[in-house]
Amino acid sequence: MAPFRKILISCAVVSLTACATTSVPTISDRDGASIIERFQAVSTSAKDPKGPPGVVAWLQPKNKRIDCKVYFADTPLPGNKPFWELNQVNAYWDGDCKNGFAFGVGREFVESPTQGLRSSLAVYAAANTKPEYVYESDYDDHQFVLTSDELGPDRNSGSFAAQKIAINNVGKHDFTIHKESLLKDFDNEVIYIIHDHFYTGRRGTLKHYKNGSMLRADTSSNPADQLSMVITLAIENNPVVSISKARDGRVFHQKFNGLAAAPLVRLPQNLVNFMLSEAKSTENHVGVIGKRIALAERFLSIYKRRICKGDISVDFVDDAIYGQICLPGGDLAPFSDEIAAYEQKQKTLWAEAEYRSREQQKIAAQNQRAAAQQAQLNRAETYGAISEFNRSMQQLSNNASSFTQNYMNQSQPQVNFGGAGAVTTNCLVVSNIVRCKSH
Repeated sequence: MAPFRKILISCAVVSLTACATTSVPTISDRDGASIIERFQAVSTSAKDPKGPPGVVAWLQPKNKRIDCKVYFADTPLPGNKPFWELNQVNAYWDGDCKNGFAFGVGREFVESPTQGLRSSLAVYAAANTKPEYVYESDYDDHQFVLTSDELGPDRNSGSFAAQKIAINNVGKHDFTIHKESLLKDFDNEVIYIIHDHFYTGRRGTLKHYKNGSMLRADTSSNPADQLSMVITLAIENNPVVSISKARDGRVFHQKFNGLAAAPLVRLPQNLVNFMLSEAKSTENHVGVIGKRIALAERFLSIYKRRICKGDISVDFVDDAIYGQICLPGGDLAPFSDEIAAYEQKQKTLWAEAEYRSREQQKIAAQNQRAAAQQAQLNRAETYGAISEFNRSMQQLSNNASSFTQNYMNQSQPQVNFGGAGAVTTNCLVVSNIVRCKSH
């Protein structure tokens, strides 16, 4: 499963509520119901025809001097041979024998040129009876799996549960370790998976139908991730819609159209509720795996009590590989130093991301305070400018009134057009025009 995807968030693409100017189309309730109907119709369509029949064989382990055959099964494609006929396969059994067959609890070791070295902890309840496998180790691919097999006789009904620890890139800088919990329901042809990335806070859950239709939910508590949740609904391997939640609480929806960029939309509530319900259903189904594999852990403990004492040595497999199951950490013990270094690396990255997040929050808070202060200053400056304008206008008004008053009441110059007894006239020059008023 792909690592938790990162999506750059900005006002151009983000939330339906984060940017007031963002306008997105709304998917109608009717279209939402149509998407749900398509998903359910494809997911519950007629079952695929049964696969090719399985091939079963009982092979003699190379390390047993008496008849003690162990069970082998394969499902080759039509016209092909089972793997033990195609390769040089060496099989070993460290358990008991009864009536010429393996019996009780023990490990089967199988080595071949194509599959490398593997072991399976098997429980043979009776001689000449198909065993139940409860723990499997792949020493070359570094995968270790607890299993619970409740399949029917035809291997195409019932269910199968597993919890796998997988280590990748051993001895390299990009070393990783993760856990995958799986429940395969053959009756309903659906697989439930939870994928945990150790020390990263990232988890992926998946409800996968036989035809590729699926509901996937990725969650993250890692401060380095911008998104805390992404839920995607796909029909026949093609993503259709998704719901994403940013770490700051913003939520946005997308609708996919092939390989084109997924535009923002507003999904109807019926479709949102359906997607959330499917994600919860996946969590509930995979939640029972712990109970299912409890029996596997019990058989593993029984087996360890039998072999993990005294001289842990055999003549058919390297002692270090054979005995590592008895060490603290079991089959993971050889990788303890790398696992510890990986854990410390993730803790350091986590701490650095938290620091960056806090600094970004501080900067955002400072920017908000600065914006608020600037807005307040702008308001004050605007108020001051308006007040000054009002004062100026008032002064202008006062000046105009004073001018008018002065014009009306001023002492006009006395002009004498003659001698004694002449007429006295008040004259005023306005725009080069002399206006006079006689008394």
